[in-house]
Amino acid sequence: MATIGVNLQAVRQRIADAARACGREPAAVGLIAVSKTFGADAVAAAHACGQRVFGENYVQEAVDKVASLATLPAPPIEWHFIGPIQSNKTRQIAENFAWVHSIDRAKIAERLAAARPDSQPPLQVCIQINIGDENTKSGVAPADALALAHAIAALPISKRRLPRVPRWCASAPQYSGNDKHVNRQGAKAAEKKLIKTIRRLEVIICNYHSSWRTWRLGGSIGF
Repeated sequence: MATIGVNLQAVRQRIADAARACGREPAAVGLIAVSKTFGADAVAAAHACGQRVFGENYVQEAVDKVASLATLPAPPIEWHFIGPIQSNKTRQIAENFAWVHSIDRAKIAERLAAARPDSQPPLQVCIQINIGDENTKSGVAPADALALAHAIAALPISKRRLPRVPRWCASAPQYSGNDKHVNRQGAKAAEKKLIKTIRRLEVIICNYHSSWRTWRLGGSIGF
């Protein structure tokens, strides 16, 4: 498992270098280690190397890991659900995760809020926005993101086990293949579109209600 530690250090260094190049503090950028298809032993090894936040796509696989790793030494793992959500899985997600990154319709938000145990803090949620217009990716269209955010914020206080102001999660295009030039061009175009979309959403949301300015403070991006 020594490779896990080496890889983590390399990724953290790349994040730090990129953050400094943009004039940001490296600590302001969080790293979610996607642990889907990896066993609990690999997660435990990464935890031992200082990684605390893990993302999972598959509910049953994740729930089994959450249970088996519950006794790891402090600080505990912060589990994030990053996959598509089926209605019949919302209770398991609400009970076992601290974050959900894939809210793309009001019905799912309502079910998660209703299933979140009162003994746990509010479930942190991200609205998933499909900025690439790809049929293979989940997420709400950018034009519909504000309406969904409003629907989440409007949940009755008695039922809202979610934060009043949701954050965002962008599903950006993926580029693969052997043509590195095409990949670089595609990635650059996706980056420009991502930045333009986020800025437009921030303006719309912050103008909508001053208390929603916290939307500027956080989000996640999956490529």
